[in-house]
Amino acid sequence: MTQQDGYYTPKEVVERLRVGDGTLRRWRSEGKGPPFVKIGDGQSGRVRYPIKEFHEWERLCFKRSAGG
Repeated sequence: MTQQDGYYTPKEVVERLRVGDGTLRRWRSEGKGPPFVKIGDGQSGRVRYPIKEFHEWERLCFKRSAGG
């Protein structure tokens, strides 16, 4: 498994995007923001962000805003 096959924690995503934790939670509930998975049982599962998918989402967002 490479680094790209791993996961970011919500804390790492908040730091990388420089948004608040509440913003990241709201994005998840609204179906916005970077793709995420829940690991574990139902509502108590831990939220994680697949690194590969996160970087693709980030690239697409940058491309959209940079073309502006």
